[in-house]
Amino acid sequence: MITALPIVDNQLSNHFTKAHHFVFVDDNGALICSAPNPSLGAGCSGKKHLVDMLLANHADRVVVKNIGAKMLSRLFESKIEVLMTDKGRRSNLQGLLEDPNVTRLVDLSRARTSINFDRKQFEGGCCEQHGHENALENSCCQSLDSLSRQRKNHHRYCKK
Repeated sequence: MITALPIVDNQLSNHFTKAHHFVFVDDNGALICSAPNPSLGAGCSGKKHLVDMLLANHADRVVVKNIGAKMLSRLFESKIEVLMTDKGRRSNLQGLLEDPNVTRLVDLSRARTSINFDRKQFEGGCCEQHGHENALENSCCQSLDSLSRQRKNHHRYCKK
């Protein structure tokens, strides 16, 4: 079984999609590979790319400290098991997985609600909802503040 761990500064990331990279380990905790987080700075489509990256690396499960409801739903839909812990400094995977405080998530009750989702929907949602991928090239897509900020931060929102 391959486990994906979201990592920031050599420890488990406090938030799943904010990890700098992911490490993939086998049941013995041996490193299989490491991959950068495709959702960092990628705007609306980045989280889909994150799930695609997990599947491409054959992740059977992920370990999280915190995760949003929409991402958790995507992982459930992709048949990826999600384990939640409040610890992140364990020296080995086995110790982390055997911790009695690790919980296998089976529903959305432990997920966090997105503080940005309602605002994005009010402002027209993500550009991908309009059928075009390259937000900077399409006139309906605008940054919340300015086009230059949009290019700098790669956040893509559509104007209603």
